[in-house]
Amino acid sequence: MHKYNLRSITIQGTSGSLAKPLLYGEGSAIAIIAPFVALLLGVLTIRSTLFLSLLLFGLWTVAYALAFADSTQRFYYVSWGLILMVISSVFMTALNYTAALILLVVIALIVYSASARWGITDRTTKKNKNKDKAQSTGEEARPPPAP
Repeated sequence: MHKYNLRSITIQGTSGSLAKPLLYGEGSAIAIIAPFVALLLGVLTIRSTLFLSLLLFGLWTVAYALAFADSTQRFYYVSWGLILMVISSVFMTALNYTAALILLVVIALIVYSASARWGITDRTTKKNKNKDKAQSTGEEARPPPAP
């Protein structure tokens, strides 16, 4: 009776359907404000509140990128989400370790971006598209032509 979709929250019942995409700002506000509620209730300290706010904001950014963002913007959202999560560790670890983690994330993002530019990720995408096309037409899958 109910149908759930990741791209837009869709709830279908007997009286019709309600479809509205979850916005980035709504999730961001919840991720940032929720730890401050715990701070006001005396559950967290200010240091752990700041850590949790940045961590949840980074996690929401990555989750939004994977579930809701366009494929053209996905890399940028994931990049910033990872950087925010690593920056949040400054409240729990020494500053030099946080700086090293940030540099490692930046290096990984540069390597990923370069591999996409070199066509490494495009080649696997073309291979999968060719395979899907062959399966839908009933033909045998052929490898893509050599560059």
